[in-house]
Amino acid sequence: MSLPPSTKDFPAEDPEISIVELTEDDAPEIAKLLAMVWPQAKHIPEAWREKRVLNPDQIIAEMRSGFHYFGARLEGHLAGFYKTILKPEGVFGEHQTVHPDYRHRGLVRAMYRQFITYARELNAPANLCNILYDHTTMRQLVESFDFRPEGPPYEQAPGMLVQFYKRPTGITQD
Repeated sequence: MSLPPSTKDFPAEDPEISIVELTEDDAPEIAKLLAMVWPQAKHIPEAWREKRVLNPDQIIAEMRSGFHYFGARLEGHLAGFYKTILKPEGVFGEHQTVHPDYRHRGLVRAMYRQFITYARELNAPANLCNILYDHTTMRQLVESFDFRPEGPPYEQAPGMLVQFYKRPTGITQD
């Protein structure tokens, strides 16, 4: 599996970017963004990409089952989002999706900063995520936020090697 070349560093957050919790009313727009972005992610196995394209009813069902979606609107459009779920070991973030027109503007960095804040607000012991093993730029980004690899890389899906990352919040559970 090879990734498209990425020569840009992640920029600092654009001051226009505000990450907010999305609601069930946002489900159609989230679904539209998923349908646009994930089929084009050719560096990810097709079976995994297909599972990422959710319809509005599936998104609402996830929201009602404990997933929280966070994203940013820029120029009146949903520019990107990610989702989280609280687990005993921490807040797990996944499914980060950015509209192609809003890449390289600091949106990903802003989402990670908000993800860290959200874990602290929940008094969670850690932030958790998987990063594609050969996606050097994303690995460098999460490591810049003090996420550290835990364990060896593993296949999250056939042909998709990921590295699990953890960032302790410093909050201990009683």
